[in-house]
Parts: sequence; C-alpha cells; structure tokens
Amino acid sequence: YTFLAGDNGAKTFANGVTLTTTGEKYLRVQVVGDATKQGQQSAITVTPAALGSFTVTSISDPVVAGTTTSPVVSALDIFNNVKTDYTGVIVFDSDDAAATLPVNYTFIAGDNGVKTFTSGVTLRTMGEMYVRVQVVGDATKQGQQSAITVQPAAIDHFTLTSIADPIAAGTASSPVVTAY
Repeated sequence: YTFLAGDNGAKTFANGVTLTTTGEKYLRVQVVGDATKQGQQSAITVTPAALGSFTVTSISDPVVAGTTTSPVVSALDIFNNVKTDYTGVIVFDSDDAAATLPVNYTFIAGDNGVKTFTSGVTLRTMGEMYVRVQVVGDATKQGQQSAITVQPAAIDHFTLTSIADPIAAGTASSPVVTAY
C-alpha cells in the first residue's frame, strides 16, 4: 500500500487480515525494500475455527486379519488445524462387516482434539478396507483412514465337505477343503 496525504499516517484495511493457522502469530509491516523500517503487532493467539473433519491414522497398512491396532483420531477445523477444543461425540464405522471397532466416544477437554484408541480396531475381512469416524448424527463431519489392505491370517484349521454319505466303494468324490 502507498500511503496518501489524506491517510494522515494511518490506514484501516477494510478487507482485513485472515489468519488460518492456529498458535501465536504476528503481523508485521515494513517499507518496501527497507527491512530496517518495520513495525510488528504484539502476539495474536489464533484459536481453531469450526469443526471441519477428522483424520484416522496409525492403522498399519497392510495389516494381518485379526490383528488389533490402535488408531489415532484427530478433530480438525475447516483449515485442517487440530481442533484442540473439540468435545463432541464420534462413532466408528468400517466397510469390514466383521470388524471390531471402539464404542462411541465423547472427546474431553484433556484430549486436546486428538485421541488414541487403545481398545483398538480389528479388521477381519481380506481386501481393501476403510475405518471411518464421524460426529454422531452428522455425516457431514467425518474422516477416514486411507485404504488398508487386510491380508489373510495364518491358517488355524481346515474343513472338509461335499463327500457323499454313504458312498459306494470305488466311487470318486469331489471334496471341498476350506482353510480358516
């Protein structure tokens, strides 16, 4: 900005300044090309904006079916800052119908917007799966872990089926062996 005589040495900027990163911030002005001529406002504390979404992290990829992991859920504001003052209720969901997930959780002030769920997530269905969280009753406020590849666990037992009973001696049969 170039000061005008009518400014009398002071200028209010009608469009304002928008700070989007939380923490202690400073605004500084200086004469173009002369860093020795500058001024700075005292520290401004920028707090989180409205809740935007969540992240779910710390689930290994790939993961072996049946392995329990401890996901970390972070509440984020609309500018992707951790929403340290979030105290809402979340619910877990997964496209793995056989998954074991944590129960609904109410964030408390001491969580500072980040919670590790040591009760864990256990995925059991092989393939590419997701783990999601959302605000209870508001699907617009959600987040998910990136795709997690669930690999088969070690074989525990076999079943043998499809053998005719009774069967005549010398008759061929086509049994089905399934590994679990």
